[in-house]
Amino acid sequence: MGGMEHIDAYRVIMPVFSIGGAIFGLISYFGTKERIIVSKDYTPKVPFFKGIAAGIQNKHQWGLSIQGWFLLLQSGVGNITTWYFYYGIKDVLGLSTEQQGIMNGTLVTVIGFASTPAMLLSPLMIRKIGKRNIVIIYTILNIICTAGMYVFIDQIWVLFVFLWLRAFFSAFSLVSTPAINADVLDYQQYKTGQRLEGLLSQFMGFIGTFVSMGVTYLINTVIMQNRYGLTDNYDDLYSAAFREPISQAMLILGIVGNLLSLIPFISLYTLTEREHTSHIAVLKIRAALEDYATDSLSDGQLEEAKSIYASAVKEAREYEAALQAAAGREKKKLKKKLDAVNIIIDEKNRFETAQMKKKVEKANELLSHTVEELYGLSEPSMDRFNEANAMPEDTREEMQKKDRALKEASKELDLFHRKAYDYIQARKLIKQLEYYRNWDSIFEAAVCD
Repeated sequence: MGGMEHIDAYRVIMPVFSIGGAIFGLISYFGTKERIIVSKDYTPKVPFFKGIAAGIQNKHQWGLSIQGWFLLLQSGVGNITTWYFYYGIKDVLGLSTEQQGIMNGTLVTVIGFASTPAMLLSPLMIRKIGKRNIVIIYTILNIICTAGMYVFIDQIWVLFVFLWLRAFFSAFSLVSTPAINADVLDYQQYKTGQRLEGLLSQFMGFIGTFVSMGVTYLINTVIMQNRYGLTDNYDDLYSAAFREPISQAMLILGIVGNLLSLIPFISLYTLTEREHTSHIAVLKIRAALEDYATDSLSDGQLEEAKSIYASAVKEAREYEAALQAAAGREKKKLKKKLDAVNIIIDEKNRFETAQMKKKVEKANELLSHTVEELYGLSEPSMDRFNEANAMPEDTREEMQKKDRALKEASKELDLFHRKAYDYIQARKLIKQLEYYRNWDSIFEAAVCD
């Protein structure tokens, strides 16, 4: 379209990609199947501070968040694409302004393409080596590429190659990071029974905002402006004597950020693919048991839960037998597989642990009182909400009337859930205890040899 200096780039290219991006965004949104596993009567209402208290105990979330905060230190490296392949190419190659715009647009497009093969390879790599190993590998390769950029800062085409490779390796995070976030939320639900996606991300994002402000101040004000004198004097970037030192400073900071990010990620994020698979299996069993207790099972739901448990018992026996003859690395692998399978098997004895016994004791103590005694309010029935939900909505007026009725009914239920949250959770826990005590009769097909 004439390059980055031509108005057609903004008149044609930008609208085309904006509209196309919106369409693909809608396709991906409506084409994605929700994979959250909960019982039919699950209510996603968690008081703010209780959710925060549960979330801060999730070491995997801390490992992921702290890693991301350290990676903010590499944000200045992104400027080098502009500094070298807009200002630098004109200086080094002796281009006209029009040629500069065309060359810049071409090179930026080539760099942008680096993410495509990485995103296509990501699912294959995840299945092969797991998300955790992918993050460690691409971070190390990112460090190598950034170091290569530092060494060859004065050789623009070698610099371009390392920049392209860095963009390629960084693109793996576009797939792995959202997938890891989902795994962390599944782990949170496995440990606490609550999904905290909105709450947990907001809390970590709140802390991250202040971290980001500090890093931005360090990069833009302390280093770029105060140390190297880059304010609005962008024409100075045409000079290698001005361009190279500030670029090397950004690269050093990027290397430090990547190195530091590995420490919390490796030490705190220890979740493996096998463990996550077992967590999902346990969530399916719990959902089936809860729906069994409320007589709201889906077709084949309990049979799937029985099959999961039976398969786990069978696998565990196979691994235990194989361990007898295994040694060295093979023994270590089998032990990890057995540990992951035991997560599913141990679910049967969930209420036998000291922690769960203490929870049951507290729940019984709470339930020895009435809702009126504890909170000074009566528990609302679902009648008002069900009546509102059954109202007709054939006309605009009927839709508005139904909407108002649903909001009023929801307010009453929300107030009760907020004030009596502990009571509701205690009642749910005791209900769970009852069908875990009847595990063998429910899973009769799963406990046989």
